[in-house]
Amino acid sequence: GNSPTLETLQPSAQYWEHQEIITCLAVHPQDPSQVFSGSKDCTIKLWDKRMQVSAASMGGTLPGGAKVGHTQMITTLDVFGSTIVSGSLDQTVRVWDLRNMRADRGPLKEFKLEMGAILKISACKAGQVAGQDGLIAVSTVQGLAVLRTLDSTVVRASPPAGRAKVSPYHDIKWTPRGVWAGGEDKVLDLYELVATR
Repeated sequence: GNSPTLETLQPSAQYWEHQEIITCLAVHPQDPSQVFSGSKDCTIKLWDKRMQVSAASMGGTLPGGAKVGHTQMITTLDVFGSTIVSGSLDQTVRVWDLRNMRADRGPLKEFKLEMGAILKISACKAGQVAGQDGLIAVSTVQGLAVLRTLDSTVVRASPPAGRAKVSPYHDIKWTPRGVWAGGEDKVLDLYELVATR
């Protein structure tokens, strides 16, 4: 057959709607034919390989110049359930409703962290950590925080033993044990969730 090979690898489709560089992607967990892109143009777009144009767009600049959503480049995306979470150089994390994606509609929730630019986010998927739905791990240039979307709580990580500060993490992932984080100080850290009374 005519199967793609490394010698013939080339795009089967191209999409040209962003006005600035594309900085991050996220695949829809229930429908892998749908992909989200974040951009320096402050928009999130939904792409479906069955369509020639984007299926939806959120955020950006409206006619007249008003900004909806992020005010600086989007740096990271993650999807869970019916929401998409975005992080930005504007030091905010925003939670968007995938069931109502429109350019003029703002996010469901916004968290202003005051911890520097957002590098990476990882949303805790439903049932991934018992009793902890709605958690979002956020890596910034100043460290790590966990957001609880249900009550808007923000908890900043304490420095690991023997280190003076929490270094920026370049990647973070949820597992049933907690948050794994790796970055600038060449150490892989595990932040286990501890039940409090």
